[in-house]
Amino acid sequence: GWATGIIPHSIPQEVGTFSSTFDSGPVSPQARTFSSDFSSAPAGAAIYGNAGLVNNYLRLTDNVNGQYGAMLINSLQGTVVSFNASFKLRVGDGSGNAADGFCFSLAGDLPDPPAYAAYEEGAGTGLSICLDNYPTGGADSPSFKLKWGGAQLGFILTPKWNNPNFIPVTINMTAAGLLTVNVDGTNVVADLATPFTPVTGRFGLFARTGGENQTHWVDDLVITANILTGAPAPAGSALYGTAYIADGSVHLTDAVNGQGGAFIVDDLLNGGRLGSFNLTFNALLGGGTTPPADGLAVSIANNLPAGAFGEEGAGSGLTVSFDSYDNVDGDPYNGVGEAPAVDVIWNGVTVAHTMVPVEAFETGGAFAPVSLRLDPDGTLDVVAAGNVIYDNLPTGYVPILGAQFGIGARTGGLNAKHWIDDLNITAYPVDASSAEAQQTVHFNLSNDHPAMFAVQPAIDPNGTLTYTPAPGMAGVAVVTVVAQDDGGTAYGGQDSSAPQTFTITVVDVVAPMITCPPDQVIEVMGGPGAIVTVRPVASDDCDPAPMVVCVPSLDQPFPTGTTLVTCTATDKAGNSAQCSFTVNVLGPKAIKEQLVTDLQGLLAAATRKGDRDKLEEAIQKMQESLDPSLWMGQDRLQRKHGDRVFKKEREAVKKLCELLRDRHSTVPAAEVQAIIDKIFEIDRTLAAIAIEDAIAIGANRKKIEQAQKDLAKGDKQVADDKKCEDGINHYEEAWKKAVRAKVDPKMHRGPGGKMYLDVLGEPDVRYVVQVSSDLVNWTSIATVKADKDGYVLFTDPGAASQALRFYRVVEAE
Repeated sequence: GWATGIIPHSIPQEVGTFSSTFDSGPVSPQARTFSSDFSSAPAGAAIYGNAGLVNNYLRLTDNVNGQYGAMLINSLQGTVVSFNASFKLRVGDGSGNAADGFCFSLAGDLPDPPAYAAYEEGAGTGLSICLDNYPTGGADSPSFKLKWGGAQLGFILTPKWNNPNFIPVTINMTAAGLLTVNVDGTNVVADLATPFTPVTGRFGLFARTGGENQTHWVDDLVITANILTGAPAPAGSALYGTAYIADGSVHLTDAVNGQGGAFIVDDLLNGGRLGSFNLTFNALLGGGTTPPADGLAVSIANNLPAGAFGEEGAGSGLTVSFDSYDNVDGDPYNGVGEAPAVDVIWNGVTVAHTMVPVEAFETGGAFAPVSLRLDPDGTLDVVAAGNVIYDNLPTGYVPILGAQFGIGARTGGLNAKHWIDDLNITAYPVDASSAEAQQTVHFNLSNDHPAMFAVQPAIDPNGTLTYTPAPGMAGVAVVTVVAQDDGGTAYGGQDSSAPQTFTITVVDVVAPMITCPPDQVIEVMGGPGAIVTVRPVASDDCDPAPMVVCVPSLDQPFPTGTTLVTCTATDKAGNSAQCSFTVNVLGPKAIKEQLVTDLQGLLAAATRKGDRDKLEEAIQKMQESLDPSLWMGQDRLQRKHGDRVFKKEREAVKKLCELLRDRHSTVPAAEVQAIIDKIFEIDRTLAAIAIEDAIAIGANRKKIEQAQKDLAKGDKQVADDKKCEDGINHYEEAWKKAVRAKVDPKMHRGPGGKMYLDVLGEPDVRYVVQVSSDLVNWTSIATVKADKDGYVLFTDPGAASQALRFYRVVEAE
């Protein structure tokens, strides 16, 4: 249904016109300057021959025989009314009869490109100020010479110039023709009246050597010239290169060598297709060298350059070339070669070539009419100065979209005036109404989230929407669609509908991937628990960072035992996935159980009977130390009889140390030593935890300090591998002092209401049993003595008669 909004456009048949008589009014001079210190290639100038830039100055010649050099200054082209020039000149280091000389010239026919010539006599037929340094036997050299129009006006004899230094030179020519030349602060001439009139041309520096030689070097050149400035181009047109408007016409070139100019009229059909046109103008050609050169061209194209072009035309459209110079043999008078001629070129291919007499390019100082007519069928008529050059010439022309009209001309080593006046152009568009019915419609789509699609949204001519989401992408894309026919927008037409929008939502329904680490086994010696450092890894095609939550949290210490951890990964769309793993935290007791397993492995591999006997005894003692009745959880021992754990371990370590000292043992010593070290570490942990518990409950400070000393002694003994099991003795003593640092009676009621108190204290120490009903007032009811193991069993027969009774046991004074 999108195509129903496209209505075939109507094409107005409006013509485009341009007309100008180029009435410019009075033209005034404008100062323009060229300067260079020759530290780099000077902009707006060209260097020829042996000339070059060396050490930040211009070397026209070196002191080498047979050289020449020149620099043409193109940026000051135009009609020069007056000028001032300054530069430094070094003429020296010459041979015995140093030669030949130098000239500063202003002319319209300066050689282009320059070749070897007697430049000490000047260049061109304008103004030349020369240094002729070679005496040829005549009376006019060495000297300064002044030439105008190719003729010598006068000279001043001078000593031969052969100086190793740069000498300052200034040349000033006023609009009244008064010339001043100053060399090294001395006027050679001052306000000398000359026949100088405004010169249309350019400046140049020239020098040469011959059979003798000398350097001709120039530095710090500055020329300021007052140049006639033409009127601005009419609206809708532009001037390029040397083209300017003066005297009521467009001067594409003057009779000056090396010029190039163009006058270009903008598209007259506002982007429409040019179907046909009428173009007329008046042309003034010639007035320069014989033969004239090089010609002009009229070009119609939509890719004309924003610059000058010559007789070959420009762009890839239609060109009519008026070529005055024969590039084959340089003789335009013999009728042989490719010019003088009027050529027609379409799309870069010459479709017609007609030779004409060279006189056709000399209009005798008057303007002659030129007309070009292109018909809708692509045939061309060309008439120049009343001569029909082409009549109904088939060109193969195809209507040009956005065509410009340009007229360009150039001169080279020869020259001519190429002036135009009274330009009139009428441009007609193509009548394309009949093509509308054949147009087809397609749909142009864009969206604000292209990365969301592997294949971008598209609508076929039937209105079917297709697209392919990119892997891992989700979100909302706003799609803009415009229906467009293939008729273009020529002549003000409309080929596109108003934009419409809709949204495409791609929803993520795929759960993230989550991978848990393998089950973890962590040994921990006391403290709040084990820290898990591994983490699950989650990824999602659409969410670069899915949220991961584990229960219980991996950021909290894990207690001893086995804990199941379940982790859930959730992406931004709410999809989730789970994995799980276990964390098995081994406390001292579980680590000892693992050591038993390790010892059993060594036993299985042992081959010597002596080794096996010792390992069996060590295993038996370790198993006895794991008696559950001796343990409270993983890292604490029963206060009563917990010391047996240390005793059994000490016996096991003794057997393992015997293995280490047995030179004939085949049991790996490193593995045995690792087990011994782990037993020491476990026993130290049990003692240290007991000390921490005693401190936490506020036990007897003196006894805690004694326990800490025993712990330190054990550390020292363990560090001395010659006292293999002695460290365990100190750890045992540290444990016993810690658990007995505070007397903590255990109570249970017996038959007849009697209360039984089990007390663990220091061996052979007397203790006082006290009772209270309010925890404030205490009464001693008995004094008892601990046995050799520090145990006291006390029976209170009076407990049955008391509703509430508290007990405490303190050490007797």
